[in-house]
Amino acid sequence: MTPDTLRHLHAFQAVAERGGVRSAGSVLVRDPSTVTRTVAGLERMLAAELFERGAHGMRLTRSGERVLAHARRIAAILHAVHRQALRSRLRSGPVAGVEALFSERRLRLAVLLADMGRMPKVAHASALSQPAVSQGIARLEADLGQALFVRGAGRMAPTEAGARWIGRFNDILDELDRLRRGVDGGPDEGHYTDYGAPLPPCMG
Repeated sequence: MTPDTLRHLHAFQAVAERGGVRSAGSVLVRDPSTVTRTVAGLERMLAAELFERGAHGMRLTRSGERVLAHARRIAAILHAVHRQALRSRLRSGPVAGVEALFSERRLRLAVLLADMGRMPKVAHASALSQPAVSQGIARLEADLGQALFVRGAGRMAPTEAGARWIGRFNDILDELDRLRRGVDGGPDEGHYTDYGAPLPPCMG
């Protein structure tokens, strides 16, 4: 599995939109040192400096502005999925806060399971144990308050809502792949789809 860039991106967006680590930490409910390490980790992952750090705070670099555009597109998708889950009549339990959906590993497992249909195949493809795959899928379903897959003796197939949301998860993974291919390249030419209401000022 690839590193969970999505969680790092979530923290980066909070810092960028709040203007600093301390205020972002209060939104994310994390101490400032943890937020600082997370942002530094994202910079290492992307091999790019995302902020200019000075006495008066943190300002986005050009690379940081590109990354923020990706982060906002991803956040808009997850917020749309979260709103749909809250409105769903098929809910079997409570829906977690939207921040729980910022897990690249779980989204990727759901996409792989929809494609492969069997957890052992997903476990092999993702270099995880089958219990870890099962736990990841179960956690994602719990966060959304309903099943994403129909369980049975044969191939596991997505539910109607699962198929729709897994399509959105795949869009997020594509967005992350575009981000990883080159932060310091030319203008971002990735596609953009409006997934819902304007993004709120913070994602925590």
